[in-house]
Amino acid sequence: TAAATTTVPVSTVPVTTPALPPGTTIMFDFDTGAAAVLPGTTTPLEITANGLTARFSSPSDPAAFSIQSYDSTFLNLPRFSGRYLYQNPVFKTDMHITFDQPLAEISLVFAVLEYHGVGEVEQPTALRLTAYRDMAGTEQAGTATARGVPSDTTYPEGDLSFDAGGGTFQKVVIEL
Repeated sequence: TAAATTTVPVSTVPVTTPALPPGTTIMFDFDTGAAAVLPGTTTPLEITANGLTARFSSPSDPAAFSIQSYDSTFLNLPRFSGRYLYQNPVFKTDMHITFDQPLAEISLVFAVLEYHGVGEVEQPTALRLTAYRDMAGTEQAGTATARGVPSDTTYPEGDLSFDAGGGTFQKVVIEL
């Protein structure tokens, strides 16, 4: 199960930035528009959507994560619209996302590829997001934690959100 507990597909990444009018959401969905990324593309990778640039990387790069879909992994993940970030190595590694502008909040859809069924994982592994005020990741803005919920599929899926509570952040680290 070591391989199963370390893969965290990340799909849509809506963010809110104070530089834009309140309530403005920018979506990084890897499927459409300026944020579309070809399957097989690996980290580190940089995507710009509506004037906001996000850089996806990992301490285990190059190629710690890659853009995948059902067609390449055959994982039935109903909450994912298409392409997602998929962890390539079987050992745990963090996903770092830095933004070229300060953000007020972020949310993402995730799946933890742990087999959930009789005699297997009773409670899915928690996913933790740590936000930092600066791109270097030296000044912490806060954390958020979520666990996936088993659905119609074998794999727990969930939502992870962080709101800076009136402050801002420019980097998040996502880890199991």
